[in-house]
Amino acid sequence: ISQLQAVFEDIGAFVTIYPTQLRMKPSESANSILILQPGERFTAMSFENGFVRVKKNHQTGYISLNYTLSK
Repeated sequence: ISQLQAVFEDIGAFVTIYPTQLRMKPSESANSILILQPGERFTAMSFENGFVRVKKNHQTGYISLNYTLSK
């Protein structure tokens, strides 16, 4: 374990904790693309204004970090 190092490219794994809208833009008022159910896992692509950019079901959009847990 003492030889393990964090990998810069690993920005974490996430899971939704509430029904969560995947939005077109990083804003609570942006149009919704689809809804993720609690417990759905995803990988972050980037972060912006309290949102995480993700790709889910061949759709790319933004999820509020308020509705997620991460490692």
